[in-house]
Amino acid sequence: MTSSVSAILRDMRERAARLPGGIVSWSLLDLARWAIGVGEGKDEFRQRWIRDNQAAITAAAQGHGLPADLLAGIAFKEVGNKPKFLDDVADWLRRILPELMRPGPLRGGPDRTSFGPMAIQVRRAAVTLGYEPAHLSVRQRKEIIAALKDPRQSIFVAARHLAELKQSTDFAHTEPDHMTVEQRRELAARYNGGPYWQRWKAQRYADDFPGILPIAREALRARRTDLP
Repeated sequence: MTSSVSAILRDMRERAARLPGGIVSWSLLDLARWAIGVGEGKDEFRQRWIRDNQAAITAAAQGHGLPADLLAGIAFKEVGNKPKFLDDVADWLRRILPELMRPGPLRGGPDRTSFGPMAIQVRRAAVTLGYEPAHLSVRQRKEIIAALKDPRQSIFVAARHLAELKQSTDFAHTEPDHMTVEQRRELAARYNGGPYWQRWKAQRYADDFPGILPIAREALRARRTDLP
């Protein structure tokens, strides 16, 4: 591939750009407030983020044959866990430091870095967006990271990835309206763990997913009256 923007990414950008949302964000100050219990709590922020991006979540879910609450639930798990600049710091450290000098969470190549509100690794996004991860140009990598940092585009990337994960399950052909809570939970575990989704870390990630789904549904139904 010679183009820096794949056909899949170009289509996602065009669809995302036509939708409202992408306004709500968080910062280091927000994390400091959450840590000392001042102002809006982290869960309240996550619900507000979902309300802001209702249109993108709904459109991306419908376009990829997924229940909207599944995608919103993943957002609830991922959004607001760290300020955005820490993704760039992690990427920089992976690129400049030898692997043995990095702490455990930063082991692996730079393309293992997760970017954006939906916390998707560069290498995973590259596959999902139709690139060859082993042969990314500098420009292609920048385009992928830019897409992951954009809230609405990141939602579409996450939806396409979840749809790919669903194809590896025994409910691959189950319609969204007929998917069970346990099937949603399995996809949450697969989202976190990839091929290792049955291990304890991914299973722990998914343990509270059934309880998150009602909160995600409510946020999707709520009006965006508290947003700019």
